[in-house]
Amino acid sequence: LGATNIPWDLDPAVRRRFQKKIYISLPEIEARLLMFHSNLGNEMETTITKEEFDYLANLTEGYSGSDIATLTQDAIYE
Repeated sequence: LGATNIPWDLDPAVRRRFQKKIYISLPEIEARLLMFHSNLGNEMETTITKEEFDYLANLTEGYSGSDIATLTQDAIYE
C-alpha cells in the first residue's frame, strides 16, 4: 500500500509494482466547508460567521483535507 501527492515523480518501475491505482481528487468547495466545520469541532465556540466560513472554503481551492486540518490546527494554536 502506498500513497503520494506527486505520482509523476515516482520511478516507473515503482509504479508498476502497484497493481491498483486509485485517484482521489481534491475536495470541492462544499467538502472544504464541511472540513472547516469538522476540524473546528462542534463544541468549540467560535466567532466565525457563515460568510467567513464560505470565504475560507473559496480561498482554499486546491487544498487537500490534510492541508485544511493543518491550517485549522495552526489557527487554533494561535
